[in-house]
Amino acid sequence: MNRFLKPAGHVVVDLLSVATMAVAPRLLGLQGRAATASYALAGSYLGVSLITRAPGGLLKLLPFETHGRIELSTAPLVAGLPWLLHFAANPRERNYFLGLAAFAGLVWSVTDWKAPEDEHDYGSDPLSSRDPVQ
Repeated sequence: MNRFLKPAGHVVVDLLSVATMAVAPRLLGLQGRAATASYALAGSYLGVSLITRAPGGLLKLLPFETHGRIELSTAPLVAGLPWLLHFAANPRERNYFLGLAAFAGLVWSVTDWKAPEDEHDYGSDPLSSRDPVQ
């Protein structure tokens, strides 16, 4: 598969995913554990994004490749949440989490996790001598 999604684009997708997971409980009528899980995923995705060495990362502590490994490892967990948290009998809640997992897997598979350092770490060092015009 062509890994066409660069770090900046991936960050945009992650932030849109955070917003989706934050509003989904209200929009879809998710209840109880399903709603809590959606909010928790939104918070964890936001947290990981904010510490990643990529555009938009505030602390830039986490290498972009490691961000990818975390994201890939969460997809099966997200897919299993309806059964782990006992709300799989509700088709709307179950399918929402299965869709999230599938989307995470798709985004992971099209992201260029080995993008050159300057494509995702530019500006992490405010004292850098690199000229942004170059």
